[in-house]
Amino acid sequence: MKLKEIGWEEIWGALRRKSPAVIAAVCTAEADGTDPKYAAGQRRELLVMLRATAQEPEAAIQSWLRANGWTNATVLEHRLLEETFDSGDNEVRACYVNAMASDGACLVYGETAET
Repeated sequence: MKLKEIGWEEIWGALRRKSPAVIAAVCTAEADGTDPKYAAGQRRELLVMLRATAQEPEAAIQSWLRANGWTNATVLEHRLLEETFDSGDNEVRACYVNAMASDGACLVYGETAET
């Protein structure tokens, strides 16, 4: 059996296809008080990244936020990142890497969101 020669582009393409897609969402939500950094009821802006599942994106986002200390969430926008994501921002890149390594990750912005 002969092996077909392939180039780097085909290798990277195969790796991208095997990587699970990630949902990125911009949200606002209220802290439930389980994390001492955020007072209960404090509304914050969040960037949430989740490994894509068969579940509807907004339902998956809401569920992940509830399980991770956030309530009354509003999903402002979400997008499926189907290809390898790279950001010039180290915190956003770390959020993506953490989402790929686990079920999801969240970046909490410093300012309290308007209600």
